[in-house]
Amino acid sequence: MFKLDFSKSKFVYLICLLFFSYLNHAQKTLRIGYVNMDYILENLDDYKTATEEYEIRLNMWKKEISEREVEIENKLKELEIQRPLLTETLYNDLREEIDFEKEQLELYRQKRFGPNGDWLAQEKILIQPIQDEVLAAVQLIAEEISLIMYMTNPLQLLHCIQKKNTILAN
Repeated sequence: MFKLDFSKSKFVYLICLLFFSYLNHAQKTLRIGYVNMDYILENLDDYKTATEEYEIRLNMWKKEISEREVEIENKLKELEIQRPLLTETLYNDLREEIDFEKEQLELYRQKRFGPNGDWLAQEKILIQPIQDEVLAAVQLIAEEISLIMYMTNPLQLLHCIQKKNTILAN
């Protein structure tokens, strides 16, 4: 009843072999690389040095701005104290000088910390080259990997690079 012909068993064996070899080929492994940029950059001495220098410059600018603000506020308080002793025109002239100093301070603040300020330029000069070196090293490794994910912190995906496709996400 269950007697199989030798040629039929070879045919069934050949079909099974082809089917499983196709499944094995279809389930080619996906190689994924995960790059934690924060961890890598924190362990680079050059990055630490550049970050410290960047922070020193930022703190210096902040201190300079706060000192000028205190100086302007002191001038304004002193002017208000002397107001009864001054003529109206002299008071207005001194007030205009203080207002001019406030405007100059605001321009200086925008120059240092505005949308196109010096803080961005300093970041590009000091920190960007180190980040570019790390990304270049990752791209050398990535030639063999199907998908790479760059993470800036555990909750934020910076971007993914998939072969022949680039996916940018925030």
